[in-house]
Amino acid sequence: LFPYTTLFRSTFTTLACFCLTNGANPDCSLVQGNDGNLYGTTWGGGVTNSQYPYGMGTVFRLLLPPSIVGQPMSQAKPIGATAMFQVKVTSLNPVSYQWQKNGTNLTDGANIIGATANTLNIYNISDGDAANYSVIISNANFSLSSSNATLTVFLPPQVFFANATNGSQLFLQFIGTPNYPYILQSATNLMPPVNWQPVLTNPADGNGNWQFTETNLNGGQKFYRAVGQ
Repeated sequence: LFPYTTLFRSTFTTLACFCLTNGANPDCSLVQGNDGNLYGTTWGGGVTNSQYPYGMGTVFRLLLPPSIVGQPMSQAKPIGATAMFQVKVTSLNPVSYQWQKNGTNLTDGANIIGATANTLNIYNISDGDAANYSVIISNANFSLSSSNATLTVFLPPQVFFANATNGSQLFLQFIGTPNYPYILQSATNLMPPVNWQPVLTNPADGNGNWQFTETNLNGGQKFYRAVGQ
């Protein structure tokens, strides 16, 4: 039992002791009680003395913490989008959730729903929502915190310019979030499903300006778009 109690950071509590002469051959399997906790017995190989030559047994309770099987994931979203953070948990006991932003508890309201649920939704995000998000999970016996998930908020490309020169080059430029990496993609037509192909990933400069000169035109038509990484 002791290796398992170490593995699960559980609490092992002795509820009663018995002598094998008055509690011989108990069932050593674990059972789950109505309170959600695990109960069991041990026998044999225990302490022996002149009074109890056959050893002592115990009745015990094993309390287990909740376990996180899916951590919330970091993400990048444009201003005005919806961000969703989710945690997946297993527990013998019912659990409660408390989401935090940079270590401060969140409450539902304004653009937040799910502050005390396994899924946190942040609607119509803005620069002020960029932060680290985590959740505290608690059951009747233990509490633990998830890892941090970072929400990055960026501007979608604004004022996209395209200027062809001599039919052999195409100058592309837009304004976005300073120092944020954007992906330029191209497609030969806009009939669904559109097959967008990456051209390059470049960060905007310190003023949010981004530019690229396309020299691989190869005739025919091309469509371009820029998206956040």
